[in-house]
Amino acid sequence: MASVRPGWMDPEQTNYLSGLFQQIVEDCKGGLPLFDEFITKSLKLQSQLVSTVAVFGSFLDTAQKIADVAGNTKGSSTDIGICLERIVSKHRVMEVHMKTLTSTLSACLTQPVETKLDSWRKKVVQLDREHAKQFKKMRAVVKKRSEAVGKMKKKVKKRNKDPVLADQMERAEEDLESATEIFVEKEKAAVRDIQGVERTMFATFASGWKQVIAEEFAMLNQVEKLGDMMEKIDQETLFPCNLLERSEYCFSPDMDKSFSVYTPSSSPYASKLRSESRKSRNSC
Repeated sequence: MASVRPGWMDPEQTNYLSGLFQQIVEDCKGGLPLFDEFITKSLKLQSQLVSTVAVFGSFLDTAQKIADVAGNTKGSSTDIGICLERIVSKHRVMEVHMKTLTSTLSACLTQPVETKLDSWRKKVVQLDREHAKQFKKMRAVVKKRSEAVGKMKKKVKKRNKDPVLADQMERAEEDLESATEIFVEKEKAAVRDIQGVERTMFATFASGWKQVIAEEFAMLNQVEKLGDMMEKIDQETLFPCNLLERSEYCFSPDMDKSFSVYTPSSSPYASKLRSESRKSRNSC
């Protein structure tokens, strides 16, 4: 007579798997509203970023005008003008990355989550419903076959040497073992399915962040490139001797610069006075 393997009739394994399934379902149901909240906050952030980029562009337009004036001055500040030009140039690149960051936040993070959120919610509810139905059905099957084995054991005790009862007992135990094994495998499959949905949710979210962070790195890289400009500005502004040297350079006649003498234009009133003065002298 075959013996049932230890543990197959023990409900602990199926109960553990069922409990694990329900815990993951609860985690998913608790996380889905947070995705809704994230989408709302993300849309607000995108709106603010669009406004910030517009103001930042206007800010750089004015900064560029100041840099142009400093770079084209006939005085001693052209070197600072060159620094300012490079600073504005790097910030222009940052402006482009800010625009890309805004679009990336929408296209790679917000939209993928938003478009899949309803399907995730429906899938979780569907798996939960199917699991409850399947668990109830398989538990009833295992219980029925377990009761059949119990009845057969009582008969075998009364008629210990009956070969027919022995064969029936063996088949009943095999049926119970088979049903229990199927029960366990179905529970494992249910856990795998809900784990797949959960992982898809968080993997989609994490993948979107990867693209956003790449743009943030690109933007911060432009700031790092301004390190030499910081040192240059310190040299030109913190040490008065540099200003004296630049001033002496402006006084040199061999400068590659052209100057024009400013002559104020005469007003009609002044011309009239000069004409009347000449007439008076002629009359004398």
